[in-house]
This record gives sequence, structure tokens and C-alpha cells, in this order.
Amino acid sequence: MANFGIKALVTDKSRTEIHAGKIVLDAPAGRHGFLKSKGDNFVFEDGTPFRMWGTNLVFNGNLQSHAGSEQMADNFAKIGYNCIRLHGLDAAAASSFGGVLANTSSMMLFDTAAMDKLDYLIYQLKIRGIYTKLCTHNFNAFKMSDVTDQANMIKNGKVLPYFDPLLENHYRELVQALLTHVNPYTGLAYKDEPSIAIVELANEDGTLDGYLGGSFNGTYTGKLVQGIWGPMINQSWHQWLTKKYASNAGIAAAWNARAAGTNMIVNPSYSNNFSGWAAFAPNSGATANRTLDGAKNAAKISITAQPATPQPYHILFAQVGTLDLKAGERYEVSFDIEGSVAGNISCELVYNTAINGKYGNFLDSVGTNFFNNVPVTTTKTTRSVVFNCKETVVGGNIKFDFALGKFGIGDVWISNVVFRKAALKALDAGEDINSLNIARPYLFAPFDDYTIERQADTVRFYYELEYDFGVRMMSFARGLGVRQLLTVNNWSTGGNASTCAQSAADVMDAHIYWDHPSSSNITNFTMHNKSPVGDAAISMPHLLVYNAVKDKPFILSEVDNTFPAKYEYEFFPMLVPYAALHNVSGIFKFAYTHYDLDTLAQQYPYNFFNTSNNPLMKIMSIVYSIAFIKGYISQANTEVALDYTPDYTIQNLRRFSANKDFNLYPAGGSDFPIALPATHKIRKRFNKGVVTDPSTVLPDELPALAIQTAYTSDTGEITWDRTASTTAYIKVDAAKFQSLTGRIAGRSLATSNMSINVDVDSAVSLLSMDDSPLQTSKKMLLTLLTEQKNTGQVKNDSTGNMTNWGAYPVMFNKVSGVITITLADASKYAVYVLDVEGKRSTKAKTTKTATTITIDTSLYYTPWFLIVQN
Repeated sequence: MANFGIKALVTDKSRTEIHAGKIVLDAPAGRHGFLKSKGDNFVFEDGTPFRMWGTNLVFNGNLQSHAGSEQMADNFAKIGYNCIRLHGLDAAAASSFGGVLANTSSMMLFDTAAMDKLDYLIYQLKIRGIYTKLCTHNFNAFKMSDVTDQANMIKNGKVLPYFDPLLENHYRELVQALLTHVNPYTGLAYKDEPSIAIVELANEDGTLDGYLGGSFNGTYTGKLVQGIWGPMINQSWHQWLTKKYASNAGIAAAWNARAAGTNMIVNPSYSNNFSGWAAFAPNSGATANRTLDGAKNAAKISITAQPATPQPYHILFAQVGTLDLKAGERYEVSFDIEGSVAGNISCELVYNTAINGKYGNFLDSVGTNFFNNVPVTTTKTTRSVVFNCKETVVGGNIKFDFALGKFGIGDVWISNVVFRKAALKALDAGEDINSLNIARPYLFAPFDDYTIERQADTVRFYYELEYDFGVRMMSFARGLGVRQLLTVNNWSTGGNASTCAQSAADVMDAHIYWDHPSSSNITNFTMHNKSPVGDAAISMPHLLVYNAVKDKPFILSEVDNTFPAKYEYEFFPMLVPYAALHNVSGIFKFAYTHYDLDTLAQQYPYNFFNTSNNPLMKIMSIVYSIAFIKGYISQANTEVALDYTPDYTIQNLRRFSANKDFNLYPAGGSDFPIALPATHKIRKRFNKGVVTDPSTVLPDELPALAIQTAYTSDTGEITWDRTASTTAYIKVDAAKFQSLTGRIAGRSLATSNMSINVDVDSAVSLLSMDDSPLQTSKKMLLTLLTEQKNTGQVKNDSTGNMTNWGAYPVMFNKVSGVITITLADASKYAVYVLDVEGKRSTKAKTTKTATTITIDTSLYYTPWFLIVQN
């Protein structure tokens, strides 16, 4: 495979023809007034619509010299960023990270030099038409003289202000100091600066995240709530319980302990022979018979022959049509089993007949592990499991069976079969509200043994801490006179409970990482190296609807598929079309840089995130800034609104959290199919007091969507074929932007104005640069991008780890093949090879017909071409 070297131009500001800012920026920022919301769209005060395409500056990345800020702002303009998230400001300026705080005991005073750099950067961005999103809190550990237990301060101090009034007060002091600060270059306080579009009051790490991550129960030592804050959160919990229930008796009544339910197995002890048990019919060459053994009071299955390749289902001892199951309910299964020889059997819990080609998915991981492997010994042994059910089925369309087809030759006795709702506890012995010893069970540990009511109250406590804190902080900001739109959190680890807790904000926010490294150690990490286009398990359209709430703008303030991911080139071609389909209002790549560019010499990717040294992401950012900001890809024609109540999301937190990549659970059923968010726009609602009945969601369309493996958006512009991972690709076919991405090597594929046959899997796109349809556009950009590697890098393709990051130049795989562009009059056009800055380097050889122009890309070492009218 041929490749060619390219360098990352860290401070490239050349005003070549490939200058996205000339197309998408509207200087100066703030000229249309403050940013507002209208439904789920952004509009300025004068009614001008706005969509954000940006990046993050982090720590020292915010603190450039004046000359560095000017160069960086010019580079942002060329790339087409129209909004920059300023992140990680609240660290000490003298620290290794860099921030705007003075390194004093108060940690609330600003470092004069650092603030000057930040002020000047905001000013330089403003005059070029680039807005900012100001993150007020990410790193401050509140090193204050009145914080007495500094040694046990949780990492970043993020979650503690949610329940510590002293730290909340310091949080407010920080927000007030920053937002009332007057920028000498603009003459305006930050709260009065219209070029600051959004103020972010909290980044990640709410109490729901802390609960799920184990910060409150000791499983996450990196962010463990300990020291004075352990008793403090416990005190808050008991105050909450006291206010709600007043006494132990009130708690016990509300939490409502439950005895085990009635056995749903018919004739479990065979008192009526085998009545209730299905006909016994071994198959596929297996020979067995079923009798009653009165001495053992058990069913005896005698196996006398097995086929050459036995399977569990060849011999089934089953009950059919006796069970109704409810999603989220806890069930107990137990039975006595004995064998004439030792061996193993399995159990099954499936639909009696297939529904939409599937046999159900009822068991959680505990139940699955038990059912898949039941040991049989020569001594009668009770085997039992308690599991959480994942699907609701009524009407008896369930089969529970013992699958003995792989036991071998011999006898198996089965007796005392029980299938029932499990017993659940309200309070443990000795738990007492006055002794402050009522536990907050961890979601993934003994949580299951308690009643739904106790589980829900545990979650509700953390939910209310997060929701109420966000409401208080928003009210405080408005009391300061802050005029910008506000976000309160952007972490969705709590599924719909997180979304609901954050829904009081003006703007919904989320973070999406496709292939986040497992560690910050750049030579000791893992990455899954999965394809965004071809992965069979995770769906990008589903990820995009985590925090999408009806009638609120929705942004992604951090997105990335980090270097050295094998399929980095697929990320934007997959993310952006579906973001447009779902009317996402802003996308921010994480990150541009964490560093002072004046001291940055590397012209190649040298860490996971930074775009400043990543030529692939820079080129893609230019392409998609225009396509996204200008709205070249349409939002969906149909919006599906899914309703949830806060109580429902709280009671089902475990289901949402365990399936957070498919976060659309309707009431009482399994998730909606991947095809739904790949076809239509999805929004969530929490304020209607109802939960969506899945049978009412597109009833004439959903059954067909559920069995599709290739999805076409309801606009007709996006087609995603994921029939097989080896052939998966996505096609975007809009009037002004078209692309083909994924497993496209050696295949003849086409959009309306572009047909291709190239030799490597890649991302090929054609973009109008003059806001005209491609058919008649006078200026177009053709890009061909695939995997990039540093020269000399040493990477483990299995784990993703890099033991040597290599050096300049960055090697691009050459995309060789034939690309034909269809135009109204091809005779008027010429094609130019572009260099890394986007300058014309040479005129490309082409073959023309009256309406087509064909390029043999194997003749050129470049990732992009300019197509223009002569």
C-alpha cells in the first residue's frame, strides 16, 4: 500500500481557497445579540439562526501569548470553528496544567497574567466571529483555609459541592468572580459579553455519576468520597429520609418488604404425573425417556444415546405457557438435581415461538451465567439463582426448560422446581434512622436484595442532589445578571435519570467518545479499535440521543475518536450526518490543544486528543464545518417524542445504566431497534406525566425497522448498510454534500454526483464550497482520507497500545482509484491537487464527457483536490 508524508501545521493561518471561515463566520461575534433558544434550535436576539462547530482549549491551551492567540484564532477561522469551549480554567496558573487562579491559599484569586491571556484570547476570537463556551468549573479542589480536610478532597472536588454547603458557597464565589470579571479588551464583564454564547456551570461528575461509578461505596478509589465527606453524605441521606418518612416505621411501610411469590411452575412435584410439562420428544438422534421415580419423588430423564455432535436443545424437559414476566422484576429459580454420573446441563428461558425472528433476552448476566452451566453431581443438590428480568411478556408465550442434550449418557433426576418472584428486603436487622446506619446500597451489589421502593429511594436521593444543585446554581447565575444560556452538567452515565436531572438547563449537553483510551499513560493503554461504521454492537445514532430533550437545544461539547485509532477517519463521516439528522445544535472536538503553542514543536500527533498536531482531523474539520454549519445535511422529517416520568427513570436506573448505549427503553419492554434513531429524529420528554407505550410508536413502521440491517433516513440523504462488518459503509447523498465511508475498497459505489472505485477502505467526500448544489457548484472540495500513522510508530493492533509514537512526517495511506464527478457541464471545470495548506500545487489530469469529469487518484499523493470552474 502506497503512502505519503504530511505535516501538521500547528499555526497555519494561510488564507487559501480552502478557508472555511470565509464561508461560515459572521464577524464580529455578538453582532446579533445574545444567543437564545427557540425550540431545539439556537437563535440570536435578532432572530439569526446559529449552529456551533468547534473545539476545546484545555488548561494551558487557553493561555497563549498575545501573538499565539492571534495565530491560533486565525487557524480556527481557517478550519471553520465558530465556537470554542474554554475548559479547565480553574487550576492554578503555576501548576503543570495551567489555569487562571493564583496559587494562593484562597484559590479564588485570579492570576493577573493568566487572566490577561484569557481576556485577549476571547477578544481575538470575538473579532473574527468566533464565539466561546465558558466552562466555570472542572479542576478546582477548593484549597481554602476553611476546608479542614484537604487531604481527603476528592479528585477535582467536583461532586462534593452537591451536598456540602461550604463547598457550594465556594463554588458560587468562583462562578461570581469569573462571570463578573471585566475584560479590558472588550470593556465588558463576561456575563455581559454576547460573544460568550454559553456558560457551563458544571463539567461531568454529578452525584448520579458518583453513585454509579462507586465514589460513595469505595469501589472507585480515584474519586472516593471519604474523610469528613463520608459522614456528611450519610447525614444528608438520613435528613432526606427523615423529611420524607419521619421514622423507622414510616420507612418500613414505604419500602414494603416482600415475601417470595407463588411458584409459577405447574405441578412442580409431579403429584399429577407430568401434567403441565410439555411433551417429551428428544430429537436429532438423541434417545431418552422420561419417567417418575417415586422413591426420589423426582422426574427421571434417562439418556441412552447421543448424536455425534450433541446440542443442549436435543433433549428438553420443559414447561410452556405458564409464566408471565415483567421487566425490572426480580425472580428466583431453584430446583434439586442429581445424576447417575457427573456432568452439566443448561436451562433456557425463551419465547415459545420466535417474535420478529428473535427468542427474547430475559436474563441479566447473573441469570445467564447460571442458566448456561448447571453442574450435576451424583449427590442430590439444590441449585438456585435470583436474577433481574429484562423483558416483559404476558399471555404465557414463555418456555422454561432443562436442556440435557450435552449431559452425556446416564440418568438425571430433577425435582422441587420453583420459578417465582424473589423475596425482597426493606430494612436489614439493626438499621435505624436515629443511629444513622441505614445504608445506601450500591446499584450493582446487594442492591438487588432490596425492594423496588428502597432501590428507587436510594437513586432518588442522588437524583435530587444533582437536580436541585443545578437549579440552585442556575438561579444564582441569573441573580448575578448572567445573560448567556446555561448548562449544568454533561455526563450521561446515569441513563435517563442523568438526562432528567439535567433537563432544567437551558441547553442539553453530552460527551461522546468512540474509542477513548483506557489510560492517560501514552505508552500503556488499550483502545478497542472498532469501526464506527462497522461495529456490530454500538450504534452511533443511539449515542446521539442520550441527552436529547424535546424543545431544548442539544450540543456535544466533547467528541472524539482519538489517535491512534485505526478508524479515526470514519468518526466525523459517521457522527456528523446523524447529528444533523437529529438536529444537534453544536459539536466540539476534544481538543485542539492542552499546551502553549509557542513551545509546541511537534508536527505530528503526539498524544490522544489534540487536533493542533493532527492533520487528518484538521482536514476533516474544515470539510464538516461547512457541511454542518451551513446545514447541507437535513434534519429528519419525523420527530419521535418518547415520554418518561422522573419516577420511571429513577426506578429503572439499572436498566438504563446497564444499556447506556441504547438508552431509549420504553415502558415494560426491550430497547427500540437501532434502525429507529438511524431513520428518524428522537427527543425525550419528562414533563408529561406519562411513559410511552411502545406499541404506539410508529406501529405501522417499527416492525419492519426492527429486522432491517441497512437503514435509510426519512430524508433519503443517509444510508447506512451494516449487514456485515466486512461490507459496512455509510452513504450521504445530499444536494450540496456527498460521501462514501467504510468498507469501500474494491467496490463500485455511487452517490448522485460521485461514483468511486478505490483500493483502500477510506472516507471519500465531495463538498460544495459556494453553497450551490454540486450539480452546478463552481467550487468543490474532494477529500480522500484513511488511516494515518506517524513515521516509525510502533503499535499493537490488537490492544491499540503504542510503545513508540514515532515522529514527523505523518504518513497517510494513499487512496488510489477512479472517481467520477457528474456535473451539469463538465467542460467548464478543472481539478487541482492541493498541498497540506490547501494551496493549488498542480493541475490534475482528468478525462471528461459532457457531464462527467474523472480523476485517477493513483497519480497523486494528496488527501484532497479542488474542483473549480475554469
